[in-house]
Amino acid sequence: IPEHDFFGLAVMVFQLLMEGTPPYGGIYKGSGEPPLYEERIVSGHFTYCRKKKVPYTPSKLAPPFGILHPELQELFVKCFEEGHSNPGSRPDALTWQKALDNAIGEIITCSANDQHRYGKHLSTCPWCQRKTELKELVPFPSKQSIQSGQHLRPKPTQRTQSGPVVGTQTKTPITMPGPGPQPRKAVNIWAWSSLAS
Repeated sequence: IPEHDFFGLAVMVFQLLMEGTPPYGGIYKGSGEPPLYEERIVSGHFTYCRKKKVPYTPSKLAPPFGILHPELQELFVKCFEEGHSNPGSRPDALTWQKALDNAIGEIITCSANDQHRYGKHLSTCPWCQRKTELKELVPFPSKQSIQSGQHLRPKPTQRTQSGPVVGTQTKTPITMPGPGPQPRKAVNIWAWSSLAS
C-alpha cells in the first residue's frame, strides 16, 4: 500500500531533520507507564499535533519543531496528524523532494559559526541557541574548535545533591567484532537532507 510507504518515508525524513528524534517521541504527561511507540502511532499521537491534544511534550534534547522550514512542518502535520484518519493525504516522495529543495534554497549561514546553517524564516540562529541550552552538547562545533580539539574534551562533571556524578562515563570495555571502534565524525544534518532530496 503506497500510503504505508509514504508514512515510513515521512518518519525517516523527520528523524533525519530532527537529529534522530522520532515523530512520536516526547515526554509522556499521562498517568501510568508511557505507551509503546506502536501504541502511540495507532492512537495518532504525533507529538507536534496542532488540532489534536496529545499527552506528550517535546523532549528538551529535541530541536524545536519550528526550526524546520514552514512547508516541511505542514507536510509532517499532513502526514502524521491528518494522515492518521485519512492515509490518502500523506505526502508522496516527489512532494517531499520539492519541499526539501525549497527549504535548502532558503538556508542561510550563521555569522558567528559558519558550520551553523538554518532557514531564513528564523530571526536568530537556532544552533547557537541550542549550544547555550545544551551547554557542552554542541551539535555543529565551529571549525576553530575542531582544529583545536576542543570538541573532544570531556564534559565537565556536575554533582547532584544526592547521587553520583552526572556526565561521567563507565570504564566497561565494549567488545566489537572487526578492527575495533572507529572515532565518530560530525554529521551535518542539512548536508544529509540535501542528499536525500
